[in-house]
Amino acid sequence: MNADDDTRIWQGVRGRLDELGALAVAPRLDDVIARRPSRRDTAAGLAGLASTLGLVAVLGALLVVRGGAGTSATTPSPAPTPGPVTAVADDWPFRLTFQLPKATYGSSEEITGLASLTVLDGGSHDIWSSGGGVIGFSVKEIGGPRHLEFESDLSCVRYAATPDVPITTQLRKGGGYDLADPNAEWYRAFLTSSAFTLPAGTWEISAVARFSTSECGSEPRTMAAPLRATILP
Repeated sequence: MNADDDTRIWQGVRGRLDELGALAVAPRLDDVIARRPSRRDTAAGLAGLASTLGLVAVLGALLVVRGGAGTSATTPSPAPTPGPVTAVADDWPFRLTFQLPKATYGSSEEITGLASLTVLDGGSHDIWSSGGGVIGFSVKEIGGPRHLEFESDLSCVRYAATPDVPITTQLRKGGGYDLADPNAEWYRAFLTSSAFTLPAGTWEISAVARFSTSECGSEPRTMAAPLRATILP
């Protein structure tokens, strides 16, 4: 609706108000008691009432149209709450926790995080894992082809997992890739860069714990705690 339409509508409403002002008003109660209304009086009263109701309907519709012209009926979604985001994975008696300081980053902003493996039953447990560490990280592009999986070597090192001293690892890069992969150049650049940054898009970053509860390979366990991060251009 443009300004000319508004002007014509309000001119029409003003004229209608003037017409209604010329109609006979309803008689006072004393007059009604004093004389029985004629059919003409009744018809005039009903006509006035109908005209008034019609005008109210026009005004209501006009307000709805004008109110909807500049506003949206859709309630906006609340903005994401800033602050740490956490993922937890349990495999009794172990718990893997992964935390990022926030869920949204710029494409040139370094991403940091911390993963920890704790014990829930109050006891101390010896576990065996790669010499490179119990916990590693995987990255996967949501809706895209790029991904790097945590890979551990075949060495066997004993670690102590206790309730008071969790096994912790800062977010770091790792993984292997096929040189024939179309994204091999991106993998190489990502892994050799000193900063943990990702291109624009939605990415899943997972902390992965891989270990055995008996020496060197028997009773293997793999735990994963994934978090999604939105990377802005």
